[in-house]
Amino acid sequence: MNSKIRTLLNKALEKKTQVDLSEEIGTSQGTIYKLLHTETRPTTDTLKKLAAYFRLPLYALLEEEESPLPKTAADSGETHSLDPVIREVIEVMEKLPDEAKQEILRAARKDRDLHELRKRKT
Repeated sequence: MNSKIRTLLNKALEKKTQVDLSEEIGTSQGTIYKLLHTETRPTTDTLKKLAAYFRLPLYALLEEEESPLPKTAADSGETHSLDPVIREVIEVMEKLPDEAKQEILRAARKDRDLHELRKRKT
């Protein structure tokens, strides 16, 4: 299992219970437990919910282990639940064919790379 996800979950659990966290993410407490304590791989749906909850791009959860995590709202101690609009986006994305999902992911990565390039130039 991705240690980045485990790290994010453990950090969030410093301030809340697994039940509270699972409700805020929109998944079950059992899923949170499995992600923390087993080698269970998260489903695509769970990955999307985790990325939205931690306000991270999906690629940040999918990249190789050596890549550092971007700063999140959780780093500042901010607590939040999924915005209804983000939940709606997740629901729409789930209905797309895999090819469309991959195209969106490629576009998001390209956007991220351009953003990083602009940050370096300033």
